[in-house]
Amino acid sequence: TLKLDETALELSFVTHRVTISGKTLGEIYTAVAETEARVISVVAPDFDEVGRTLGHKALVHGIRIEPLDVSEKQRR
Repeated sequence: TLKLDETALELSFVTHRVTISGKTLGEIYTAVAETEARVISVVAPDFDEVGRTLGHKALVHGIRIEPLDVSEKQRR
């Protein structure tokens, strides 16, 4: 699920939930949905301006991986 402002992306798996935070994450959402994403990584805090000048649109500031609890696993 991608937030409307494209600052958070949640990926749900059978046993885990992955939450990605950053800017302009629509590009990553599309790559994951089309199974084209190979690597998603967090950028250094000072990469924001450099990344934009290099033409990078999506910038990942954090990735959180959480195991699902038993009740969430049963719903899947």
